[in-house]
Order: sequence, then C-alpha cells, then structure tokens
Amino acid sequence: MLPATCAPLAARITTCERRPAMTKKTERPSSRGSDADLRSYKSTIDKWQVALEAVFGRKIPNTYRSTEVEKIRSILTHLGARGANQTILPTGGNDVLAGARISKWEPGCLELRSGVDGDDVSIALPRALTFWTFPPHSTMSYFRLELEPLAPAIIRGKALERTRKQAATQNDFEELTEVAPGKYDNRARWDHDERQPGWRVVTRYFGKGAFLIFPRVTRFDRLVSRDECSTYVRLPATKLAQKVSALIEKATRSGVDIP
Repeated sequence: MLPATCAPLAARITTCERRPAMTKKTERPSSRGSDADLRSYKSTIDKWQVALEAVFGRKIPNTYRSTEVEKIRSILTHLGARGANQTILPTGGNDVLAGARISKWEPGCLELRSGVDGDDVSIALPRALTFWTFPPHSTMSYFRLELEPLAPAIIRGKALERTRKQAATQNDFEELTEVAPGKYDNRARWDHDERQPGWRVVTRYFGKGAFLIFPRVTRFDRLVSRDECSTYVRLPATKLAQKVSALIEKATRSGVDIP
C-alpha cells in the first residue's frame, strides 16, 4: 500500500518529491461551503469509517498489528475498495490504494494496485501492517505497511548488472516491464518496443521505507512538509505514532481544526 502511492511513476520522482494523487482529493469545506461539498466530505469520512468497521468490527482498536500476509491483503483490499484513502509511498509520493492481492510469482509478496483504474502495480514484501488512531481525531488514523528487503529482479544480461547498480545507488525501488508472469525486462521496453498483450509496468520496492495509508481527508499532508514526508515513511512504527501524536497536539494548540 504498499509503494502508492506505492506505483510505476515513482521511478520519476526524487526521494523528497510528492507524487500528485491520481484522483482529486476531497477537501474539508469551509463553513461557507455548499451543501454538496459538505455531503461529499462527510461521505468520504463515512467510507473510511465503513472500511475500518469492515476490518475491525464496531469496536475499533487504538492500535493493531498483523504479520500474516493473507490478513494484510484482506485489510488492504477493504481500504482500497472504497477509494477513501490517501496513500503515501515509501518514496514520499502520493497515490490512492485500489486494492491488493498475493503475488503468484514472487513468494510472500503482495501486488498493490493504485491509481484511478487500479492499473498501477507495485510489488512489495510485507513485514507487518500496523494501525494507529488518535481519538477523537479520526482523520489522522492510519495504517503503516512495513516492508522486508526485496532483491532486485533477475533480468537478462547487462540489464541485470544495471538493475543491481540502480539498487546500490537509489536503494528504494526499480521500475520494470513485466513481459510474462513473473518475468521482467527493462522499463524502456514498455516505452520503445511494440507492446504485447499482457505486458505491464511494475514497480518493485526494495524494502526501505513504508506505505502510510491515511483517510483521504487527512490533515497529515498539511502538517508535514515535502522534505519531512520522506523522513516520516522511514520512521519505526512507534516513533511514527509519537510524531503524529505530537503533530496533532501542536496543531490543536495553534487552533487548527483536526477532525
């Protein structure tokens, strides 16, 4: 969730850049907003709440942790089904999680789908999914998908050497063309060769950083700068929760409304 956003265009952004969300984010309307704006905002909050209740039932915990891949997949599927999330990628960019499934070709890995049509695919090896909430500030609740290290894909000849050099210098991900199930080649083939049926672009995350999945109406990205965002995705789970709690406290002291 993980990479969306984790996502193919991630290879074109630097560590601290923010990738624009693939769909328009729902802003909280002002007191002078139209009834339609208010209904849209409330609908987005309700969808997040429905997703949480689908995962946890009516009694939503303050914290939660799972290391079971199937359970993680199920939770991410609930979150993606309603499109009410904003997902921060391990690179610091933004996307909207659309769903997840267990990879048939990469053992233990998840395929995270993101983007408007769910066509952007990221491969990540999950270590744990944690959840934190800060009552009564429900729009600052989030899931954190922590990743295990994932080796660069094996592709042919010099391409393999270039892939490993990229891994050593960029350390975050690789963007490849999947030319057959579980078989990869350079990203350039997607751009320059005649595409074949079944080809797709895949982003594989090497395990540095985490996916952070917030409600779509979160205030998080208003309280954290671009440079800080790429730092937050690399914080350990407990440290991140402490940082978010401190953000909420500082904002409320300053008179900022955090629903």
